[in-house]
Amino acid sequence: MKKRKNPVLALVLSAFVFAGAGQIYNKQYKKGIILIIIFGILLVLILVPIVVSYIDYFNTSSNIESIDISNIDARLIHKPNIILVVLNFIAWLFSVIDAYIYAKKYNKMLEKQDVITI
Repeated sequence: MKKRKNPVLALVLSAFVFAGAGQIYNKQYKKGIILIIIFGILLVLILVPIVVSYIDYFNTSSNIESIDISNIDARLIHKPNIILVVLNFIAWLFSVIDAYIYAKKYNKMLEKQDVITI
């Protein structure tokens, strides 16, 4: 007898652990890995320019003790590409919703199989 999936656990894994974790819990390994890769690549594309701007800012400052945080250089305030942020949010949201829906469908399929075998 196959074990039922917990839809809430699948949702929580994808929402709070990482995108694709709920799919892996649901044994949708290919989909989970694809979502992890997509989410990871988009996250890197968002964060790398921010990190580079911080490194550039502190490397161009002549004296680290003389940096005045209240007067932050405009180069340090990096606006991430809004398209990448939206795409990353969509990938995350898809992962969360899909994990929940698949777990519910899986459980219904198990219930139908139990009815057929009885």
